[in-house]
Amino acid sequence: MKRQYSIIKLFINLIIFAFALAFEGASPERTALLVMLFTAFAAWGLIRPRLKTGSGFWYTVDAALIFLLEYQSKYLVNYFFHILYISAIVEAGISLDKRKGNIAAVILSVAALSKYVYALHFGVSASILSQLLFNLFALVFLITLINFGKLQQEERNKSQRLYRELVEAYHRLEELSAQKEKAAAFEERNRIARDMHDSLGHRLTSLIMQIEMGKEYLKKEPDKTNQYLDRCAGNAREALTDTRRALRALGGMGSGETGSAADRSSSGTGSVTDGTNNSAGGKNSCVMEGGTVDMESSIAGTNGATDRAGNDIADEMESIIDMIEEFSKNTGIEINYTLPDTELAPQENTVLYRVIQEAITNAARHGRATRIDIEAGRDDDGIWFCIQNNGAAGGSYTEGFGLSSMRKRLEDMDGSLEIETGQGFRLAGRFRKTGGYK
Repeated sequence: MKRQYSIIKLFINLIIFAFALAFEGASPERTALLVMLFTAFAAWGLIRPRLKTGSGFWYTVDAALIFLLEYQSKYLVNYFFHILYISAIVEAGISLDKRKGNIAAVILSVAALSKYVYALHFGVSASILSQLLFNLFALVFLITLINFGKLQQEERNKSQRLYRELVEAYHRLEELSAQKEKAAAFEERNRIARDMHDSLGHRLTSLIMQIEMGKEYLKKEPDKTNQYLDRCAGNAREALTDTRRALRALGGMGSGETGSAADRSSSGTGSVTDGTNNSAGGKNSCVMEGGTVDMESSIAGTNGATDRAGNDIADEMESIIDMIEEFSKNTGIEINYTLPDTELAPQENTVLYRVIQEAITNAARHGRATRIDIEAGRDDDGIWFCIQNNGAAGGSYTEGFGLSSMRKRLEDMDGSLEIETGQGFRLAGRFRKTGGYK
């Protein structure tokens, strides 16, 4: 493009010079001098764009060569030579940036007007003065027009640059949105997996221990076996309901579905033979007398609050108490508990519910514990808990999905978890308060 522009400029300047020579009618000697000056002007016009540093001051050479061409004219002003100033100003405006182009335009304009100023030195005439003013305003208009064009070009370039940046930002936003959706889907799958592990693992552990205890019933109290099997079946139905709920959530039908009435098995509140329950914060003991369950109590399935009202809604302290006492009845494990003396906020209650649920499930499944002690309370710093069992923990353990999910759940609430082994298995931790107490 630059090469084509240089060729076109040279061709136009040749035509202008030819008209200037014809207008001059110069002698052969002066014609040769004019041709030499124009050749130098044309050659410099080809060399200048190839210089490494493009500067408006390089056009001083152009102005000097054009001035010499005019100086050799027999007329005060040869208008054809004068057009070369305009040609150089237009070239500078196109090829240089606005600041450098203006520098070049000023230099060329001063050279173009200098001959009129020189003529006024010999006497002021209306003709010379009018030509000076006309050329002055013409050059000012030309320079203003070039600057306006440059400003328009800069605005177009800026708009195009902003448009490209906007398109790039839009694509980045799309990528971030897609990544966020993937992260949200991953987080939702993890949440469903945690809930499924907590609720289903809790129920299946309880069911397995019920079946083990059922073997003893076959030997000792065969007349109550049918009732006990009904209880096991109810527990299994609740586990199946949890599984269906999780599968519906994974299938995109909603993560917080509570399920229809047809999906939920009927269940009553269980009672423990020797357990007492004074208040939400009182000292309670769920003790299995002789390792057996009072079969005269309600023989329904499990009755955790999260399963009655939804997969992740355990917003009452009663739900924790129901879960603890029911697990004690189903497994024969003695569970002593002390809970906060006031209702917690729903989110706090849910976290505490899941922590206790995972702890007592692990105590039964892995530790074969016969006794679990639960203490939990609330202070100015948040909610704290300590859960100890007498199971065979040993000196080392592997933090599996259940414990890692518990730790993640607590960390999401700015909490922490400490684990101690040796004499049984001890879990201790705390998490922040959320407010909104009842």
